[in-house]
Amino acid sequence: TPGMALSNPRNDTKGELLPNGWIRVDGRDFPSLTAAARSIASGSVSGWWFWRTPDGRKLRELREAHAAAKVARQL
Repeated sequence: TPGMALSNPRNDTKGELLPNGWIRVDGRDFPSLTAAARSIASGSVSGWWFWRTPDGRKLRELREAHAAAKVARQL
């Protein structure tokens, strides 16, 4: 959801999901979750695993739940 706060509790990083789908971190805009995560973390990292929602869920978990719900609706 645009405006959603994102975070990574391991290094206290904060980000924001923008209406255009980009991620803003420390005043810099990134075209993807992974690009934003890589600007912070050292080495290779997936943005789907790096970022968490305000309630602490990884974005990967939301993506998997959405995909499962979509499949269930098609059955």
